[in-house]
Amino acid sequence: MLPPFADLRWVTSISGCGINLEDLGQGKVATCDPWNRGGGGYPPYSIEVARFLHVEDAHTGLIGFAVGIAIIGILLGLLFQLNRPGWRRDLTGGLLIISFPMQLALERSNIDIIVFLLLTSLAAALAGSKRWLIPFAGGISWLAVVIKLYPVAGISAWLGLSIFRRPRFDLARAASFLGTSIGFAMILPWFFKYRGVIPQPPVGLISHGFTVPLPIDFLKDHAPLLGYVLQSMPQPLIGLVIFSVALRCSMCFRLADQWEALISQQTDVYRRRLLRIMPSLLGCVWLGCYFLSGSFDYRLILVLPAFIAILSLLGSSEQENNASSRVFLRIVSLTGFTSFLQPLLISSNLAYPKFVQLIIRGLSNSSDLFFMPVVAGAISALILQSRGSGYFSKST
Repeated sequence: MLPPFADLRWVTSISGCGINLEDLGQGKVATCDPWNRGGGGYPPYSIEVARFLHVEDAHTGLIGFAVGIAIIGILLGLLFQLNRPGWRRDLTGGLLIISFPMQLALERSNIDIIVFLLLTSLAAALAGSKRWLIPFAGGISWLAVVIKLYPVAGISAWLGLSIFRRPRFDLARAASFLGTSIGFAMILPWFFKYRGVIPQPPVGLISHGFTVPLPIDFLKDHAPLLGYVLQSMPQPLIGLVIFSVALRCSMCFRLADQWEALISQQTDVYRRRLLRIMPSLLGCVWLGCYFLSGSFDYRLILVLPAFIAILSLLGSSEQENNASSRVFLRIVSLTGFTSFLQPLLISSNLAYPKFVQLIIRGLSNSSDLFFMPVVAGAISALILQSRGSGYFSKST
């Protein structure tokens, strides 16, 4: 879409337009948007924050480039920190950067990138011990919720697991919980008032979710038997079974203990805490979206830190004498990369032969039905058993 950074531009254009935000639900803000879009799916507070910072349409390019460079830097920094130099590490970094969720998020400069940066900042605050980080954690939690509602479920679940795991009082966690609660209380009236104009992910090739219907129209037209079989499958039940098996296998192979052994090699205490918290916190937010709603594929950027953590285990010394665990990690890695990369084949607008299109569409349906629950199960085990958030592991 041109001009670039379409999703961010919706916020910056309305911010500089001066229109009354009460008109958001009536679609009158479309006159301020280059594409005449009405409801953009962002709470009014995202525009209020932009107005407070005096952000207008002219600043869109600078902000879009800045947040894009920031998220790429964080992901590559995490990857390079955890993996030994070599072609596997470089190839992994390249594949993650060109993956469909990253490309879609960068091209649109979606607010989910800013949520990603805020959650990373929250993880950094929770990992620290400075007093000034206490109000910072509360403020960041509040801001993440008021500019985009969905983090409330993931942050609350992560904090709940963390408190259950370590019941001692922690001011930073308390501040984060307070900020999340205040943000949720502020945003709830908006949700009920404007939910009719919130864009819903289409049943198609750029969305995912535990209960999102499979896009089988193409298959029904060109491969009726395959389309009928997929349509007849109890999608939530199959997803739940695959998720449960992946979760059980991940716990049996003790992925969280392997992760702890890997990050324990870090000599800096703060860095170890950050590596424990960041993947589990962002992964928990993504899991909340995956199970509770449908999402556009750019939201998969939230799962990338936890996915990098799982990929890093393949090259760790813990895997040298554990063939079964190594095979399972490779399965998780393959299913994850397939889910992240296959939409690029569909969105490339190339004139594929019909049999190639059938393969690609079948792969897309397999990704949503079979592959994504595997990734969700592995990440859930990492969160539940993690010393940063879970409650199954030993105390530190």
